Amino acid sequence: MHYLPSASFEELIPQEQFRLYGITTHEPVQLIKTFNPKKISEGVWELQWEDVCIRLIVLPQIPKGPHNDLWRLFSARADIVEEARTHYETCYQDSEHSVLMQMLYEFYLKEKLPMTYTRQQFEEDFVLAHLKSVSPEKILRQYSPEDRLRDLAPEDRLRDLAPEQVLKQYSPEQVLKQYSPEQVLKQYSPEQVLKQYSPEQVLKQYSPEQVLKQYSPQDRLKDLAPEQLLKGLSPEQLIQIKALLEQKN
Repeated sequence: MHYLPSASFEELIPQEQFRLYGITTHEPVQLIKTFNPKKISEGVWELQWEDVCIRLIVLPQIPKGPHNDLWRLFSARADIVEEARTHYETCYQDSEHSVLMQMLYEFYLKEKLPMTYTRQQFEEDFVLAHLKSVSPEKILRQYSPEDRLRDLAPEDRLRDLAPEQVLKQYSPEQVLKQYSPEQVLKQYSPEQVLKQYSPEQVLKQYSPEQVLKQYSPQDRLKDLAPEQLLKGLSPEQLIQIKALLEQKN
């Protein structure tokens, strides 16, 4: 029953029309034993606490019926909730209910949540259901970098970073330690590699024999004076060379 605001003090609702109610999703066995309440009807008890009369509604005991479906939806017994849920979806899906009742129905029943569903769980689920209306950037600002990176695999952390941004965090030595010399040199042409060194530094890595093998006899003799060419040859070798030259001429 709805009452309009009273026009005067004399027209206020009488005190005896006010009643204190308690609602429980479980059967309060110990409470009933302690206070020995009076049973008004199925699921409805009346107990006296000092000079206060409290009407207690025990949801698991509420009888079946269209007018009780919303009560039974919030019982702590899964069988009662399932029965009420089925009836609710069949008979009341298109009817007008308050936004709060519809919201409770969606969170508490549609996802088939456990019967130990708490207020904290309700609040958490309510927030999660409405996260889509807030941009990810605004949400992530609420967390420290440490919280945002926690439990992320290395590949997930680096997915959106350019190679240059990653490598900036390390010295060239630290990077190159991860690769063999062969893997490093494959990325460059011989000319690019040798540009980093002086000729002396390059030649030090090889014996004279290894270096001279890279050149033809003509290239090796080019620019040498006669004295340098003949140096180290015996008289017999010189005579043989002279004879060969005369034959060619």
